[in-house]
Amino acid sequence: MAAARDVDVGVDVERRRPIPEYEAIAERFFPPSQWRAFARNPAGDRERDFFRRWTRLEAMLKARGIGLYGAGIEQGGQWTVHEIDAGENYAAAVAATAKGMQLRVHDFS
Repeated sequence: MAAARDVDVGVDVERRRPIPEYEAIAERFFPPSQWRAFARNPAGDRERDFFRRWTRLEAMLKARGIGLYGAGIEQGGQWTVHEIDAGENYAAAVAATAKGMQLRVHDFS
């Protein structure tokens, strides 16, 4: 969950798991600049980077309220995007539609 005053926020958390078609998913859904950066990674680093980029992208799309309908398009405007430590086997990110936002993580467990 994320909360902010007067700005839209989105969060995404994914469990890292084998996805045989992750490169095809990245090519289809990542904006062109993200796809090019992803494709430059050595093959051994791509799966981990896929989840890092995917959670960042999904958090941005959720902040805009457009879901995967906005995938593949560069997300213009002012953004703050932070990766969140969600544990060893997870990738997570939070995005806000404003530049310079600070992230505070609270554990309510």
